Amino acid sequence: ILFMPHCYFVNSHQFLPPPPTTDTTLASKTATVCRSTYNLPPSPAFVFCCPSRPDKIDPKTFQVWLRGVYRTREEGRMSGRLDMANACLWLLRSDPAQEENLRQTARATLRMEENGVDAHYGHVDIDEWMIFSDKAPRDTHLQRLALAA
Repeated sequence: ILFMPHCYFVNSHQFLPPPPTTDTTLASKTATVCRSTYNLPPSPAFVFCCPSRPDKIDPKTFQVWLRGVYRTREEGRMSGRLDMANACLWLLRSDPAQEENLRQTARATLRMEENGVDAHYGHVDIDEWMIFSDKAPRDTHLQRLALAA
């Protein structure tokens, strides 16, 4: 249990998906989710995930996340660690205008031109590591969150 004294989030444990099982009968009854379904990089890539609506993301936090993902990817490339080099930011899709706004904010934050090239950051393809997924039914949504592990 993680205690966060200055945080408010109401949720019920009754809606959590069942833990993984080796029981093939039960396993066959539950949908299997995989990273490729959501255009996420294969394991062991690290997935930074924000499953909330994009309008809940404040600009300063979003900028910190962008720089964090970029630096994680760069450090991974330099050290040969695929889990870091292929890191991505996984967000919930809202509408096309909001998605494009987040991409433009990312380019501005990393001081990139439309072609993804910047003197300080080099080549950065936002579309490669900023990934949006559609809304999903609650059970599916909760199952897919495990992909960010």
